[in-house]
Amino acid sequence: METKGIILWAILLTAVIGGFIYFQIKKKRIREEGIEAIGEISRIDENWDPDDGSVTETYYVRFQDENGNEHEAQLLNRCDFGVGTRVQIKYRPKDPRNALLLGAMDW
Repeated sequence: METKGIILWAILLTAVIGGFIYFQIKKKRIREEGIEAIGEISRIDENWDPDDGSVTETYYVRFQDENGNEHEAQLLNRCDFGVGTRVQIKYRPKDPRNALLLGAMDW
């Protein structure tokens, strides 16, 4: 493999690892600084990868913060619920654009 190819692979690997670390830090901050809220799965975006044909889903939840302001946040952890499912989440008041799913409401 020529030098240019090695450099491109190194950049790609660094970006992937950097992205993984970034999301792990976001999750940790939400766990430590976040507050709980009840929300509803508002939408599911499907992203198709033409290279391998795989589909990934990004889940969003709509909720009200402690001041009554409405937000839509991306769930940073795995979710298998459909649109309209009421869920319990945790979010950071400083950055309500991301949330962690704690579970579905059983009512």
